[in-house]
Amino acid sequence: MIIYNSFIDISKSPPQGKKMKLGIIGLGEFNKSVHAPSILKYSKEIKHIDLALCDKNPAKIKEWQTRFGAYPSYSSIEEMLRVEKPDACYVTVLPAHSFDAVSRVLKFKIPVFTEKPPGNSPQETAKLIKLSKGILNAVGINRRHSPFIKKMKELAEKKIKGKYTFTSCTFLRSARYDKDFTNTLIHGIDTLRFLGGDFTSFSTQKTRVNGKKPFTNYLVTGTQTNSALTEMIVLPVSGQDAERYTISAEGITIETRLPFANEKGHLIVYRNGKPELHLTEKSLGLEHAQEFIKGGFYAQTKQFLDAIRKSGNPGTPFKETLQTMQLVI
Repeated sequence: MIIYNSFIDISKSPPQGKKMKLGIIGLGEFNKSVHAPSILKYSKEIKHIDLALCDKNPAKIKEWQTRFGAYPSYSSIEEMLRVEKPDACYVTVLPAHSFDAVSRVLKFKIPVFTEKPPGNSPQETAKLIKLSKGILNAVGINRRHSPFIKKMKELAEKKIKGKYTFTSCTFLRSARYDKDFTNTLIHGIDTLRFLGGDFTSFSTQKTRVNGKKPFTNYLVTGTQTNSALTEMIVLPVSGQDAERYTISAEGITIETRLPFANEKGHLIVYRNGKPELHLTEKSLGLEHAQEFIKGGFYAQTKQFLDAIRKSGNPGTPFKETLQTMQLVI
């Protein structure tokens, strides 16, 4: 049985001068690679966070503490609840267990951040929306906080008047033979929604390939509230790790390549056949930045924890991800 922690009802921001206490649920590799570094960077900057750890696996707790430092740790919901009384929590468990973990937290009226997806079906997402009424919540869809995607959206809104004629995403992975790839491709769909608005029509073509192991390629087409035509190509076993996004309108195209794996990030604006603007990692101040900063993980952490400390917008709420879940799952 998997055991998660939950929290006493402390839904108000911590008093000024009092350290905020954050519970971290799930200490696996993804937490250690991006979420823990983001949380600890934030904690170092504001000097007002205490942490409490929870994982059913003692070895994972030990590995986390060896790498990042010793903090109180638990395997039990009830013990964490009684002893630590956190002000908020970070849920970074495997997707199959996210709904259960987040639901337990929300029942105690505690602000919660969860790594995507928010549940394993649109129905579970809808239940979390209902449970989270009046409680600060956010989903970790980090592309919305990517410096390149944010700049792309800003430039498109500034330079393009009216509806876009085309938005696209090319979503490539080198050797992802996952039985279910939807928990990853959710990023592409959600980023398109962030850039071009909600989908007004949507269709998916799937091609099953019997390679070394079976895998599925996807072609998504549709329309959005601010885009006349949308396309997304998903190739999980393409031999390349890359994500590229495009926004086009009459006489102008904005193209973004995210910093990912061995690819450097860049953004280019083309107007009337010529490059008008070229932004690189260096020009955005990211040349020597760590991956969790380039990827937007730190920015989403800062937004959520700032909201807990000061009250405000915690980031992408459960309700904003419902259409993404309906389209992908």
